Amino acid sequence: MSRHKPRQELAREFGATEIVEERGDDGVAKIKELTSGLGAHSVVEAVGTQESMQAIRSTRPGGYVGYVGLSHGVELSGQGMFFSHVHLPGGPAPVRRFLPPVARSDLEPRDRPEQGLRPRTAPRPGCRRLPGHGPTASDQGASSPMI
Repeated sequence: MSRHKPRQELAREFGATEIVEERGDDGVAKIKELTSGLGAHSVVEAVGTQESMQAIRSTRPGGYVGYVGLSHGVELSGQGMFFSHVHLPGGPAPVRRFLPPVARSDLEPRDRPEQGLRPRTAPRPGCRRLPGHGPTASDQGASSPMI
């Protein structure tokens, strides 16, 4: 869900097939429409506003809304959460604590910073590549995502 063109383009680069620009009840209705009335299985809520908590109503019963950081001034109905049957795991995002060590580590920025970091080193023994994530010419010796 985004109304920002650069974010939409990035989402499409990572495989998004649908972009929902609507907000509030209209956004929830669009998500339900796209999922045959069920709602999304997994949602990331990384904005932290009351409006962005539409994520909970956009999620199917038994689904997950992972949140990042502390939402200020957001109120959630205990009864609404109880009857939504939605899991709400998440926690703080202490970026100022962890970003400097990561920036100095064996990780190097990708060509586009918004795509994050990738390891320079070879995979550790016992790690295996995710399916479909083999090395490419652009990796220049960097390993692929591992599990």
